[in-house]
Amino acid sequence: MVVGATKQLLKENPPLIPLFGIIGLGLVGAGYYVGRLSMGSHVVWDRKNPHPWIHTRQDDHDKFIDLRDERKKIMDAKAGNNSQ
Repeated sequence: MVVGATKQLLKENPPLIPLFGIIGLGLVGAGYYVGRLSMGSHVVWDRKNPHPWIHTRQDDHDKFIDLRDERKKIMDAKAGNNSQ
């Protein structure tokens, strides 16, 4: 019933189609982001391990943006140390 009313509304008002598309894309993006955040290593679901950050390895990248690698490359280039 709601789908039929929505189709009829969009047929009568074509300028609303981009609005529905943008809102739908925003909802999909928000759902993806929340799902991605909920699967991170810092989220505790079952309380078997209340301190999960203790068991992370040093080379685990659990941040959204990790600037350490880029900074290390820049510092090595400045020092003339090309380790690659």
